[in-house]
Amino acid sequence: MLTLFSVPKPFVGHIGVIQRNAIRSWMQIEPRSEIILFGDEAGVAEMAREHGLTHVPALRLTSFGTPLIDDIFRKAQDLAANPFLCYVNADIILPPDIGQLAPAVAALHPNFLMVGQRIDVDISHELDFAGDWRAELSALSAGATWHDVHGIDFMIFRRHGLRGYMPPFAVGRVMWDNWMMYWARILGLLVLDVTLALRCYHQNHDYAHAMAPPGGNDDIYGEPRLQTPEQNRNKLLAFHEMFAFNIGDATHCLVDGRILPSVHRGWRPRAASRQALPFGCQWLPAPDVLSRQVLYNQFEPNEVAFVQAFLKPGMVAVDVGSHHGFYTLLASMLVGEEGRVLAVEASPREFVRLRMHLALNDRTNVVAWEGALGAEERQGVLRVRLDTESGLNGLRASLMPPVPVTFVPCTVGTLDAVLVETGFDRVDLLKIDVAGGETDVIEGATALLSRFPRPIILCDMDERLARSYGESKVALYRQLAGEGFHWFIAGDGGILLEAGPDFCSGPLIAVPEERLADVASLRPDPHCLLSPLDDWGTGTVPLFCARNGGSGLP
Repeated sequence: MLTLFSVPKPFVGHIGVIQRNAIRSWMQIEPRSEIILFGDEAGVAEMAREHGLTHVPALRLTSFGTPLIDDIFRKAQDLAANPFLCYVNADIILPPDIGQLAPAVAALHPNFLMVGQRIDVDISHELDFAGDWRAELSALSAGATWHDVHGIDFMIFRRHGLRGYMPPFAVGRVMWDNWMMYWARILGLLVLDVTLALRCYHQNHDYAHAMAPPGGNDDIYGEPRLQTPEQNRNKLLAFHEMFAFNIGDATHCLVDGRILPSVHRGWRPRAASRQALPFGCQWLPAPDVLSRQVLYNQFEPNEVAFVQAFLKPGMVAVDVGSHHGFYTLLASMLVGEEGRVLAVEASPREFVRLRMHLALNDRTNVVAWEGALGAEERQGVLRVRLDTESGLNGLRASLMPPVPVTFVPCTVGTLDAVLVETGFDRVDLLKIDVAGGETDVIEGATALLSRFPRPIILCDMDERLARSYGESKVALYRQLAGEGFHWFIAGDGGILLEAGPDFCSGPLIAVPEERLADVASLRPDPHCLLSPLDDWGTGTVPLFCARNGGSGLP
């Protein structure tokens, strides 16, 4: 009934001893469980062959050679012969009765994620599994301590129960297991603490596999671990420690065969918040500026209204600089199953949140492409902001006062090439917001902009921000105007108001002349005037209409 899967380290020295203890304890589980060992580290194939276990050597790896969690979980669920799976670290000794736990819980609740605390114990020799190994283990663990709630060493779940998306975390590094708890809560699974129902033992060992050169101490969760690129990338993908849920965030606990609220263990689980968007999607709040604007319906309301008025079922939209996917979700809902959306995002952190939103909302008409866009194909370095302005990541160095950033290698493609790669042969709406690189995106879209009808372009045209990156949006305005595009600003309700280059201080909309008829219903009465105020950018667009009784003057 249960398939266990794990990714052992090399079977050498003390690590080899405790891994043999762990795997042999899994072989005592009743009823007998399937065991899958992943990876090609020294001794893994021999251990699998000796005991008749399944071995999968080939895995996707980080650039440092560490297996990726998303690949491990995907392959385990595809290969498993049983309805329930258990990911377990290869140093964990499990009790034989764990095999009966999943069917018992499944009889009470259809979908769940089971976790539990471990007991830390010192073991330096191989246990005798032909004898009374449980008595020996009990004696060795006398006086041993429970690990705190942040350590999650096994997870039991229904096959394909963790639907949707899993980020490419490095196994054996921080945060991925805590993110998994958060995601299970978001998906509405029963997250069950089974600490009181079974005892699992962690055999203490060193952490040489996670060490960096001296000087990089990083006290994650009070446990001294050294910063390495893989540790830091895992933390980046998890977005924020507020999403690092632990066993204390389980919604329920198993006590004497009953599922009870986790308050019975003294836990006070955090809320896994979801926000309903006005157009029918679910949004995951985050501690950044954009999410705060979304929360209060203050994110580009006029531009959103224009997109809602323009996009129709069957249309095709491209969202360059998708961030966490607000415009992507909106476009996906508007174009329907007959339409398509391409979402492009360069920041790996933001790409994870984008994919989470797509999975949460079952958006099957969206293709997500991870990478930056520019004037030519190359390899680049992305500056990912570490403050609350998560939407201002970019390839260009800003001339503004310095802010905390981390540097991430990224692929830079051209929009033309990405459209071919993803199978998009036409585009009706192109939205571009890439922190100073909008002109480069346009330069890489010459084929798209030479095919008629050309797309309407919703583009960030903040001249002040552009100048901080050494770019001019006024120059881009004049370039597209010379190619037959008419520039507009979105007014209340998405109405299109003609805008000159003086309005390059926020999002503008460029409509090719061959599509002017498509937006005729969004053009105002010619007696309606737009007044360019010096302090435009506050989000208010003054509209004065003599037809409606106004003076027609600012």
